[in-house]
Amino acid sequence: MISPTPTRLLAAAAAGALAGAILTSLVLRYRQDLRSRDEAAQHKSQAAEVAAAEESKRAALRGDLAKKLEELDDAMRAIGSLQFRERKLHEQLEAAAKGGGPAAGPRKPSRKTWKEIAGNLAKVRGLVAGFKLQDWPAEAGAMSEELREALMALAAELGISLDEVLASPDGIPALFLELLAQCEPPPDAMQMAALRAALEGTEADWAKYLAGRDAMSALEQRAAIVAMSDAELAALRAGLTPEQSKWMDAFQVFDEVGKGGPQTWFDGNRATVADRLTTNWSQTLKLDDAQKAAIAPIVAEFVEKSAMNSYEIWKKENAGEILSGQDRFKAQLALMLETQKKIADAGGLSADQQKAMRGWSTVYGCNVADWEPPKK
Repeated sequence: MISPTPTRLLAAAAAGALAGAILTSLVLRYRQDLRSRDEAAQHKSQAAEVAAAEESKRAALRGDLAKKLEELDDAMRAIGSLQFRERKLHEQLEAAAKGGGPAAGPRKPSRKTWKEIAGNLAKVRGLVAGFKLQDWPAEAGAMSEELREALMALAAELGISLDEVLASPDGIPALFLELLAQCEPPPDAMQMAALRAALEGTEADWAKYLAGRDAMSALEQRAAIVAMSDAELAALRAGLTPEQSKWMDAFQVFDEVGKGGPQTWFDGNRATVADRLTTNWSQTLKLDDAQKAAIAPIVAEFVEKSAMNSYEIWKKENAGEILSGQDRFKAQLALMLETQKKIADAGGLSADQQKAMRGWSTVYGCNVADWEPPKK
């Protein structure tokens, strides 16, 4: 047997030491990689928690903003009504100072007539054709403001809200008839008489609404306004010729009637939109933790049905059916009414919370990213 030489022994020792150093380095690097991965996962988890907390704060702020906008809208309507009453009081005082009784002679109207406004609208038809009211070009901006001011003045004059004046026979339907008189070809006397008779036929619904609105919640009032607006405009459109229908279709403002008032839509996955809805509804009704837990299944059902509503609209549109923004809104409005009733039944609401429910007029909806239609 050949004994290893000192040189070979030294080489073997050096090789063993090198292998040990390499192994130690690999172990250290592996441990360092594990620590880095753990730290990265921890940072990622912390970042997700921070992002979730920030999103929750943003959702709460959006809910507060929607509520403030709703309160501002109510305040503006109240101010308009008070301003009208103040003008009437001043007129009465001036008449009394001149010897009693109402002031004699014609008085300058507080707003432009629908005939005047219709004449101005007809002039900008080419500019606004195909545009929703909020998207009218700058050249027609003065007309949109004139229309809004006239609606607000009429609301104050009649002592009703801005939403209600849209369905009042003296509101948008009356403007519809005046604008129709500007079209080419214009209706003859017989056709116009028939259209006015059709509008008069809807006045009974309006009178019934006014008599019973105090017993309705804010959202029930919105639903009644939508139904009346649909009936009024359908009655008017049914009496038009194809040429007149095409001429009137340029003014999409009539397609938006009844869709006024606050709406809030959330986008995200199921968990995100459910959390946002719960946050907003809890703030509106001032729910405690137990009540939040009680409405959790109702929120989940609302998310599912809201996604289904959107899917059904999408199916109809892809099948070639022509739908308006009203169709999706009305589906959500019906779902919102159904959901409010379920919350009232399940939430154990206090008297103050029931009052808040009656004043809740916002229609909510959601676009759910991780929702899939049911398989047949």
